[in-house]
Amino acid sequence: MNNDYKFWNEYLKNTIKKIKEKLESTEELYVDLHIHSYYSADSDVTLNQIIERSKSKKLDIISITDHDNVGIYDDLYEYLKTNSLDDLIIIPGIEFTIDNKEYGSQFHIVQSMINPKDKQIIENIKHQDEANWNRAKIQLDRLHINKVAQYYFEKYNFDCNYEGYKKFLKTFYKPIPEYFTIMKYIQNEFNNNKIYNWEILEKMQEENAKDKCISRKELREKEFERLRQKYENDSESKYNSRMFHCMFAVRKSDDDYFKEYDPVGDLSVNNYGELKLGEINKNNLTIFAHPTENKLYLLKDFVKINNNIKGIEDNTRNEYKDHNNFIVCQKELGLIRTVGSDIHDLDSDLYNDMSLYKMNKQEMLDYLECVNSYIENA
Repeated sequence: MNNDYKFWNEYLKNTIKKIKEKLESTEELYVDLHIHSYYSADSDVTLNQIIERSKSKKLDIISITDHDNVGIYDDLYEYLKTNSLDDLIIIPGIEFTIDNKEYGSQFHIVQSMINPKDKQIIENIKHQDEANWNRAKIQLDRLHINKVAQYYFEKYNFDCNYEGYKKFLKTFYKPIPEYFTIMKYIQNEFNNNKIYNWEILEKMQEENAKDKCISRKELREKEFERLRQKYENDSESKYNSRMFHCMFAVRKSDDDYFKEYDPVGDLSVNNYGELKLGEINKNNLTIFAHPTENKLYLLKDFVKINNNIKGIEDNTRNEYKDHNNFIVCQKELGLIRTVGSDIHDLDSDLYNDMSLYKMNKQEMLDYLECVNSYIENA
């Protein structure tokens, strides 16, 4: 059978059947519905590695949910020609980035039990790909407004530009125009000129003190001080990519949020043409991914905007002060609970406590009830 819509529709039906068969002999399953492969720019994990790790951890069900990408399911199609998954069940999925100022900048939604060859999914992916390229252009343009970047460009006679970024992307096994790779390109150019985080941070604070927008100045200074305190005892901090990203792209400091003032060239570009929540396709179960505890109250409005949101992800990365807040939100909104790790690395401590990945029988049945309607209407 060809790697087409029909093949994957049968695959989905068989997947549901296999889950039901598992539930006949157990009251709980070990599940991870949020995993990344090397089709996400910030991961380098292959399909074979994901399968081997999942089996070694005795996971029953997984879903590989790459950023705006379903290429891993072409890999899975080829894998299944000569290999068996044995007892492991892989549910096709995808993760989309959604712009939302109220949430802090953006949030993520996972669509589960998708057909990778569905026309609407493919159109959404194409839309996001074009938006990601657009973001890269906007960020590189803003970099030439950023006075700190300008200072270093002039002092060391180098530049960061769109053509350079495209060339840099070719060094990756999977050349994906995501936020991770654009920031890695910029940091790479700075480091090549022996310009490192602490020098940049000092310059950022110096320049920020001149900002006439008080609210933005205070917001950015707070972030710069947070970075200083967080990384001051880290011997490798001058190379730390997270610190670099946070200096140049301060959350809530998007120039578009302060149009009445001169731009500072902040790289936190939140609205770059990506899909909005109301535009996400209605052909699949939509799950709100890794909600933060202090933003749970916003989910009610999001569900109103897109009534396809039927689930909420209990993510093992989130450290809630009171996990009961998650349960209360889930029950109040009538959402199903799913479990995910959002794991990107092969070597990670996210699977140290496997009890976090349990879904009981009723939770799995609730999940199947949701996805069944989508499969039946396909």
